[in-house]
Formats: sequence, structure tokens, C-alpha cells
Amino acid sequence: MRGMCRYGSAALVIALVLVGCQTTKNIQDSVTTTTKNVTSSVKTFIYDIDEDLYAQVPADRRIGVAEAEESLLAAEERAAVAELREERAVLRRELAGYVNEIAALEHDIARTELNRLKWDAIERAGLGKSEENRDHSAKLRGKTVEWEAEIADLEADMNVVRNKLESVERELAFQEKRMAGGLSALPDFPARAVEKELPR
Repeated sequence: MRGMCRYGSAALVIALVLVGCQTTKNIQDSVTTTTKNVTSSVKTFIYDIDEDLYAQVPADRRIGVAEAEESLLAAEERAAVAELREERAVLRRELAGYVNEIAALEHDIARTELNRLKWDAIERAGLGKSEENRDHSAKLRGKTVEWEAEIADLEADMNVVRNKLESVERELAFQEKRMAGGLSALPDFPARAVEKELPR
């Protein structure tokens, strides 16, 4: 009988623990949902404005608005420049990757060509086995041709990245000059031209 009571008590404790865990989870979910709703409401409050209603406000009641609008324009300019600088950094890293990859392949080609010429020299000197000499030379030449084709593809891709980088740098230079001279110093920058990709 006592054993049954012990088991019954243990089962009751486990049940209470499980209920408590579920209750805690429900509370956490409720808090998370409430937080998301509050955050969404705050964003709506910050960014939304009834422009039709504001248009009815007399000019002498629009205290500080003109200055705030100028601050917003300046902040948007700074954000645009920061974005262009980040894009430029990404393109520069990508371009550097192509340069490194091509340099590595050119190194392999130079070493392969040296070995091929040595096998040709051995063949001309009548040393070793002629068939093996010619086979080694042909395989090395084939490898060189393969890597040269790979370099050509990489250079085509690199030119596309270089064109994009040059476009970003031009726009960035314009934006930086525009900021230095004031928002009205220069006309708006035209839409960035679409870069033509080179044939692959």
C-alpha cells in the first residue's frame, strides 16, 4: 500500500512539473508575441505619418520640421555613401580573388612548360625512352592548354567585376563630391548604366 502511495506521489509530482513547464512555455510565448506586437507598433509609429493631415498644418505651426527634413536628407546621403563603400569593398575583394587565382594558374603553367621543354630536350638528346618522353611532353602541353582556357574564362569574369567596380567608384566619387558641396550643389546622379557582361 505504501509502495502504491509512493508511486502515486511521484506521478503527481511529475504531472505538476509537466504542467508547470507547459505553463512557463505559454507565458514565454505570450511575452514573445507581445514584444513583437509592441515592436511592430513602435516601428509603425516612427515611420508612418498622415501626410494629408499634416498638409493642413499652418506653416507657423511646423516648428523644426524643415530642419528635420534637411537632417533626414543628409542622413540618407550618408547611408547611400556607406552602402556604396561597402559594395566597393566587396567588389575589390572579389577582383583580388580573381587576380590571385589567375596568378596561381600562370605559375603552374610556367612550371609545366619548363618540364615540357626539359622532356623535349631529353628526347632530342636521344636519352630515355622515346615514347615515354613524347608522352610526358604531350600530357604537359595538354595541361597547359587546359589552364590557359581556364585563365581566359577567369579573365572574362574578372572584367565583368572590374566594370561593376568602376561604375560603383564613379557613383561613389559623385556622391562624396555632392555631399561635400551640399545637396543642391550638383544635379541628381543619373541611374547607373547597366554593365554589359563580356562573352564567356
